[in-house]
Amino acid sequence: MLKHPMQERFHKMVKFLDIDSGTFINFLNYLKSGAFKEESVIDVFNLYKFGDKYIIKDLMRMCADRMMSYFSLDNIDDVEMLANMHSDDYLLQLVESFRNKNINSNVSHRKMVEASNDERNSFKKNESGQCFEFEFYH
Repeated sequence: MLKHPMQERFHKMVKFLDIDSGTFINFLNYLKSGAFKEESVIDVFNLYKFGDKYIIKDLMRMCADRMMSYFSLDNIDDVEMLANMHSDDYLLQLVESFRNKNINSNVSHRKMVEASNDERNSFKKNESGQCFEFEFYH
């Protein structure tokens, strides 16, 4: 912006209308010290998007690494969508790694819960008040 014949160069002023002040302060801290303050996953997401918009790959990678601590089975699809939107292979690798580590344990846990629920349902009374019958020996 400042090197090419654009309005920002002539006025010596750049306006960032699409980011909040906290994200910009985090960006300035990153420029000064190579680190930034992380208060929430939203802070990291916003800084990540800023890094993508202005093609700051190191910042994007740092944000992707920080996002890992927020990964959960509830939000991993959203993180994958973010990675795809920004064509970020590194973040996609982190998502895949998280899934590989956690999907098997979650499936096992889910199967245990389902089996437990099936057992409990075997002993519940139906709507007419009769107990379900089941065979111990098949």
